[in-house]
Amino acid sequence: KNVNAYRCMYHYTVAELGILQAEVQRKHAWLAARGIAYLNVWVPIKANVYPEFLPAGLTKLDQPCRLQQWHAHMRKHTKAAVVDLTDALRLAKAASQASIYYKTDTHWNPRGAWAGYQALVPALRKLAPNAKPIAPERVTFEDYSEKGGDLARLLDMAERYRAMVPWPRIAGSGIRNVPAPVDRGKSVVVQAFECATCGPGRAVMIHDSFGNHIRTYLAETFGRLVSVEFGPWDEALILQEKPEIVIEVHLERQLMP
Repeated sequence: KNVNAYRCMYHYTVAELGILQAEVQRKHAWLAARGIAYLNVWVPIKANVYPEFLPAGLTKLDQPCRLQQWHAHMRKHTKAAVVDLTDALRLAKAASQASIYYKTDTHWNPRGAWAGYQALVPALRKLAPNAKPIAPERVTFEDYSEKGGDLARLLDMAERYRAMVPWPRIAGSGIRNVPAPVDRGKSVVVQAFECATCGPGRAVMIHDSFGNHIRTYLAETFGRLVSVEFGPWDEALILQEKPEIVIEVHLERQLMP
């Protein structure tokens, strides 16, 4: 899927975009009717940020990739706030010699997630007035040695490909884990965080594994954050939590068949 996503192998038809549009509109309208904001965020695959490490023969087709199609269509045909982080992460890469994705893993690292978070701050300020975005000077990174990531594990060489990973330190952090409000079974990970110094905002985040690192920063932005990893759209939980905003975070690869 990563290779197909990079090469733009699959092109959405007008009908397919219409179906996706209807789903985004349904979520946005359902939330708006309850006074809840909606933010839909997509993270690019690693290859679209670091294409220089791909084989020279692996070229893109002469057509827009699905994420480009999706983003342009939703901005034109819906009122939902949608964000494609591709440009923001390319700029972050160009501005620093530090990696923003893991070397032996397909995921962004905490530094990449921080760049993504910073790109979302304008939308968070607009959509969630009670959000309290993190001041950049509060965030520093400290490198720790970790075993190799998913690509190294596939080769059974996680120990051999150890690497330094930048873990964030947020000055004056007030985050604490609290009991999850619901149990959705083993395949869905629900976590809750509260922060007494982060203002009164409340948020629900529904995400794939790319939400894990950015969750650290979002938990420091709201007084309460509930995250649902690998779970479906959960109206019952949203009604229970009464958040100011619902944020979806997904990887570009998820748009591939």
